Amino acid sequence: MPLAGLVQWGLPWEPERRRREALPWLGALDSTAAAAAADSHDLGRHLALALRLACTKLG
Repeated sequence: MPLAGLVQWGLPWEPERRRREALPWLGALDSTAAAAAADSHDLGRHLALALRLACTKLG
């Protein structure tokens, strides 16, 4: 399966640091949403939303 990109979960987003890593970062899942993802189903929904938002920004 091809990698679409990475989503950071937790910690403050540091765009300059992410760019230096040269990895396919899509963005960050904010800490509120990450904390709310109590189980894997919730986490999957939040990650899917982050991916959709990132794809919208790219398109």
